[in-house]
Amino acid sequence: VRGGAGQRIAGNITSGINPDRVINGKKAPHGGYDLGAAQGQPILNCNLNGSVVKAGYSESFGNYLIVKYSNGAYVRMGHLQNKTTSLLNKTVTPNQRLGYVGNTGYSTGSHLHVDFFDRNMTRINAETFAKGL
Repeated sequence: VRGGAGQRIAGNITSGINPDRVINGKKAPHGGYDLGAAQGQPILNCNLNGSVVKAGYSESFGNYLIVKYSNGAYVRMGHLQNKTTSLLNKTVTPNQRLGYVGNTGYSTGSHLHVDFFDRNMTRINAETFAKGL
């Protein structure tokens, strides 16, 4: 547990930030973290209140959502099992279930992809998010 966000990461980080990542011979930078987890495992909100500002489907992230938190930071979560559009424009509270781990979009197995951004939507690392902006 770190900072006011109370970030808890259970499981293995299977892929971190890697601007030089190559997949199938093509450069494919990875700007976030992949957390290996079983299909259908619940995804719980951190210890901050926030609101879901974007939710939908993309080829790369599959079912995803973006939460804007009370500290000004944003978090994008991808490859969720189910659509999350029902959460769009809704307030989320600490430990609320946001969805379930899936394998949607460009994915090679069940996991949760997480990106962290500051209030200007500039990518930050997990440590900076957890300590607070």
